[in-house]
Amino acid sequence: MKCSKRQELVIGGYSLSDKPARPFASLLLGAYEGDELIYRGRVGTGFDEDTMDKLAKLLERRARKTSPFAEVPANIARSVRYVTPDLVAEIEFTEFTAGGSVRHGVYKGLREDKEAKKTWCWRSRAAADNSPHLKLRGGAFGTRRLPTLFKEEDKVRTGTS
Repeated sequence: MKCSKRQELVIGGYSLSDKPARPFASLLLGAYEGDELIYRGRVGTGFDEDTMDKLAKLLERRARKTSPFAEVPANIARSVRYVTPDLVAEIEFTEFTAGGSVRHGVYKGLREDKEAKKTWCWRSRAAADNSPHLKLRGGAFGTRRLPTLFKEEDKVRTGTS
């Protein structure tokens, strides 16, 4: 069984495809931290032909010359086109890398009900430390202790009670 997470991320650009039938190879994703759009990786799967064509049209209309991201890794920045960061995509992925990018991302669709500037990344400090602990109530706890963290009045179910 494969566990996955979902996150709404802002589309800030796309990498060009070397395949003539594909308008792009992957989308560049980010999340806002304050006023800065922080690069959170790429996603290149989850698109059918129709979705790819619709996205390509939306991206072409939003083309811009400068990067909307605070920083993009140099090896990625060489072959990308940037767009105005106002589209929000829902992405399914396995985890965040130590560098903060989504791992094994799959595009699930556009979130037209979400404002790009209001997206944020739930990537915790524990994930940034590459730690197997969760940050809860001001402290780090191993996931095995979850059933003991909450009182009955918290009305939180952990699946073990």
